[in-house]
Amino acid sequence: MISVRELAEKIGAEVIGDSQQLLLAPNRIELAQEKEITFLQHSKYLSLLKECNASAILTTSKFVDTSLPFTWLVVEDPYLTFAIVVDIFSPQQRPDFSHHTSYFIEKSAELAEYVQVGAGVYIGNYSKIGYSSILYPQVYIGDKVQIGENVILYPGVKILNDTIIGNNCVIHAGAVIGSDGFGFAPRPDGSYQKIPQKGNVVIEDNVEIGANTCIDRAVLGSTIIKRGVKLDNLIQIGHNVQIGTNTVIAAQTGIAGSCQIGEYNQIGGQVGIAPHLITAKGVKINAQSGLSKSVINDGATMTGSPAMLYMDFNRSQVLRKQIEKDFLQKKDKE
Repeated sequence: MISVRELAEKIGAEVIGDSQQLLLAPNRIELAQEKEITFLQHSKYLSLLKECNASAILTTSKFVDTSLPFTWLVVEDPYLTFAIVVDIFSPQQRPDFSHHTSYFIEKSAELAEYVQVGAGVYIGNYSKIGYSSILYPQVYIGDKVQIGENVILYPGVKILNDTIIGNNCVIHAGAVIGSDGFGFAPRPDGSYQKIPQKGNVVIEDNVEIGANTCIDRAVLGSTIIKRGVKLDNLIQIGHNVQIGTNTVIAAQTGIAGSCQIGEYNQIGGQVGIAPHLITAKGVKINAQSGLSKSVINDGATMTGSPAMLYMDFNRSQVLRKQIEKDFLQKKDKE
């Protein structure tokens, strides 16, 4: 348990109420019980406070109501701060694989101090694993792979030849990094000649990659995932793609080869992006959109398929409904 006062000191919160209240755990606002802490970020959840049994609420100053029986911890960004609170109560436990012996490491591979290697791991020739990294069971590391410090590879991750991964990266179960890109040249007889994929994948620092996501190696050169990128599960990144700094991409998105995605982009789930496109800084692409043209304006919001500017899409929907209405009225008169 931790007292409200101790927690407030750790997260830089102002306390309104009982600073000596002991807290057991964080919880969702609709499920929180006595001695638990929850958070309130948006006014649409205010009604839930009537039935909430939490002892403490993490929120902004505008939602504090001292007539309610809660201790309030006031911060500027409750959502972000609550993520820190969850980590305080449940810090990630480092696994101990020291008793595992059923793995194979090639003699030319190099492992730094405090690397953890789980059962069934393979590490290929001339690969290097950085300080304090963790390889969960069934991880495969190919030849000439470079992995930085404090990297976590969860079970079943496959890192293929020549891949470079920076520091503090997390790659979740089943992801495949560095498989061949989808390159085939049509022959006159209608069959296909495979185009050799001889490049690699470069992943910079502080990147997180979701389960079963695939990132293809480049034809030549590198597929590059820049610093701070966050990729959800089941994403396909084609060969020679570059993803800009601190971009986030939701599940089931597919990015075709040679695209350059700008920094600080936010891409929703099931988005499809055609090859060789470029997006500017801070672009947002709504879920299930199909991007067929480059987006050159910083901060643009795109939606629909084919994707267009959000306001243009809304106007087109209004016009479509009006055209349908006019058509039906004309038909009725006939």
